[in-house]
Amino acid sequence: MTDTFLTVREVAEKIRMTEDYVTRVCNSQELKGVKLGNVWRISPEALDEFMTPRPVAAKSAAKDGDQRHSGKVARETKKRAGRTPQRAVS
Repeated sequence: MTDTFLTVREVAEKIRMTEDYVTRVCNSQELKGVKLGNVWRISPEALDEFMTPRPVAAKSAAKDGDQRHSGKVARETKKRAGRTPQRAVS
């Protein structure tokens, strides 16, 4: 472990993101850091781990179809819920 820690500003500059983003990922513990009072300190090792690409889970074709269908059903239900009954005009 190193004795040198990076500030939120230094991390933001290194990864070309905002300081707010770095603070948010520290608060959510996606990026491991140490909070000292009101400020975060991040080790270079934790930053390297955070920047290491992680595999993304693939969706199955059946799930995609189910999601599209359920979204369509939800939209149709929402449309019907907001309508007033239509009267036949003669």
